[in-house]
This record gives sequence, C-alpha cells and structure tokens, in this order.
Amino acid sequence: MNAGSVRISFFAAVVMLYFSAPGRAGPAAAQTSSPRRVELPEAAKLSDVEIQWQNGGGDGCASVAGCSHYTITVRGDGFVELEELPWGPTRPKPPVRRRSIEPEQVVELVNELFKARFLEALDRYDNVLVVIRKEDVLTFGIRGGVNLTLRIGSMAKTVRLGENPPVELRAFSERIWRMASP
Repeated sequence: MNAGSVRISFFAAVVMLYFSAPGRAGPAAAQTSSPRRVELPEAAKLSDVEIQWQNGGGDGCASVAGCSHYTITVRGDGFVELEELPWGPTRPKPPVRRRSIEPEQVVELVNELFKARFLEALDRYDNVLVVIRKEDVLTFGIRGGVNLTLRIGSMAKTVRLGENPPVELRAFSERIWRMASP
C-alpha cells in the first residue's frame, strides 16, 4: 500500500465517521428515510387537489448552455402548467406553458398515485452520494432527481425520487413529464 492510497483510505474513513455521527443531519442522513404518516381529509374539492413535479439539482450541467429545471403543476380542475427555470449561463426565462386536461384525468392520476402507495412511500429515494471538489474543499451531496408532491386540501406529501425509486413512482413521474413536456 503506498502513501497515496493510505491518505485516500484515511480520508474515506474520516468522511464515513463524520456523516455517521449520531445526530448528524446532512446528505448522508438523507440516505435512509422512513415514511411519514399522512392523513387524508374525508373529502376535498377538485380545486383543492394538486400534483407538482419538480426536477433539478446535482446534475452538473451549470456550465452547459441550454440547461433548465422544470416545475409541472397539475390542478384538480384540469389546469396543467409547465414552468422552465433556466440556470447556468444567463438565458431568458421562457413563458410558462399552459394547457388543460379533463378533470377525470386528474382523478386517474391521483388513483395511480394511491395504487403506487405514494402516501406510504419513503420521503426520499436518494442513495448515491457524490463528491464535488472546488479547489481544496470537498462538498458532499446527492445526485439530481425529482420532487413529486400530492396536495389534497391541507394534506401534502412530497417524495424525492432519486436514483432508485419504486418502479410505479418512476413510471408516474415519467407520465407527468410526458403530459406536460416541452
């Protein structure tokens, strides 16, 4: 074993101890997650139902022209909105795109989330840490992903879909993207 590999092994051990320390709330804490209990209201108006899909963060494209994050909002009344949020080199923000779907399609989407056991899902499915070096400082984080939120009345649940979400939730996320994508 040479001096370089000893330094790397020591550094890795220090990082593991730092992030596994009791009470440490950081990126490693996001590696494990438990579902939070969510109570549905007995009833809700269509106007009180919303599904939101947001992507972004950690994909390393800040230096590439044309990089964007998106927010998609589907409301119970069938209103669908796609907002593009450019980042990286300065680009103008495009206008928000809007369209309508039948409210029955929103009901189908909510039922699809229930079938995928969204309310019982873990809060996060991030399992891949990344290290980003800026000169002599290392920053630890997680790769990009999608935040998927269901709001019904005052109840709201958000699940972070990172590298390994359940197949049903990944398929739902892709369906929302296809429904509203540019």
